[in-house]
Formats: sequence, structure tokens, C-alpha cells
Amino acid sequence: MTEEDLWSAPVAGAPFTSRSLAHLALAGLARETADWARAIVPVGPRPDQAYGGVLVGDAAALVERAQQVLAAAVLVERDDGADWSEIAAALGLTADEALSRWELAHHEWSQTRPGCPVDAAAGEQARAGELAELDAWVVRHREPGDPAAGAAPVSAVMTRQHPLLELLHLQGLERRYTDDYGPASAERAAVLARQASVHEDLAERAETADVADEHRSCAAALRRTLGQLGGTDNAAEPIDR
Repeated sequence: MTEEDLWSAPVAGAPFTSRSLAHLALAGLARETADWARAIVPVGPRPDQAYGGVLVGDAAALVERAQQVLAAAVLVERDDGADWSEIAAALGLTADEALSRWELAHHEWSQTRPGCPVDAAAGEQARAGELAELDAWVVRHREPGDPAAGAAPVSAVMTRQHPLLELLHLQGLERRYTDDYGPASAERAAVLARQASVHEDLAERAETADVADEHRSCAAALRRTLGQLGGTDNAAEPIDR
């Protein structure tokens, strides 16, 4: 096994990458918007009386939903590394106009996206349900000529953080939760437990004794800190973001 192979394999329970979460948000909004558009197509007998503005109101609501899809697309592009000038050019705007319109939303997304709730397993289950619904929706609406993407077209392209990325992110979360909730908080304990679990997994996968010992030492230190906080292995749930 090469070092690239080692770091590319996520530890069981690893969170999705931020890129995948951004795509998932876009997919959900696009699905809702498409269903909304289909629902306002006039079918069946036409009413004897005028619509009284109902169709216009529905169309305006569709435009608002489309704007939400656009905002989600901007978040995906930014997560992919696109700069504001590229996004602005695609929309016929100046970079300053694009910044003014979406910079705050992007900042809020980047701040609220990470998390470590105590009920991480429940969050993971809910996301699995969302993905299953999106998979079924895409398959149900597949048209002749669409790419053959299998029975799980959305789930199949979701990726989880590899261990190095996850450990770096967990370190940042630990600092954040220590500041926000305190050093003895359940939020920090969950992060410490997850860090220990990742190191323990990497110790089992290590190709050399030195590397394995290093990961075991890190895990042991984290478990000691958990013990001092009153934490237990029950806190070591998959981290959901």
C-alpha cells in the first residue's frame, strides 16, 4: 500500500467533504425547484374564470426558488476554487457586484457547515435518507440520452474526508469548540473522541511500526484527555457536518 492509498481511504464514519455537501445542497434545491416548475404547468380543463394572478404568483415563486439554486451554485463554484471574477463573468456582473451579492452567504456557509453534534449518528441517518430520495428522483426522471449513472447517481459521487484532511479539520473544530463551549464541553469531547478513533484506525493501517506507534501515542493522549474531562468511548460517534 502506498502513502497515497493510505491517505485516500477514509476512516469509517468520516464526514463528507465540504465539496460534496455543497453539491448536495445544490441538488436538493434543484430538485425542489424542478418539482415546483412541473406543478405549475397548466393541465386539464382550463378554468372558466380568470386565474386572478395565481399563475403569476406561482411563476414569481419559481423565480425566487431559481435564485436559491443560483446561490447554491455559487457556493459550489467557490468551494471548487473559482474566484469572484470568474463567477461574475458567467453572470454578466462585475466582481464587486458578485461579492456584494453572495460574499456574505458564502461566509455564513463556510462558518456553519462544520459541526460535531452529540447526535451525529442521527444526522448521518437523515442525510442518508436525503440521498436515497435524490437518487430515486434522478432515476425516475431519467430521459433517453441522459448519462447512465446507475441506481444511485447522487450518492455515488459523494466523497468523504480522507484521514489527513479530517484530522486537520478536527483540530480546528477542537479549538473552535473550546472557545465557544468550553474545554469540558460535550462538543469538544466528541471531537477528541473522533480524533482518537481516527488515529487508532491509522495505527492499524500503518505500514511501519514507527508510524503505528506514533498514531497509538496520539490516540492514547487523546483518550487520557477525555478521561480527565469525564468523557467515555460513547462519545466517539461519527462526526456529522
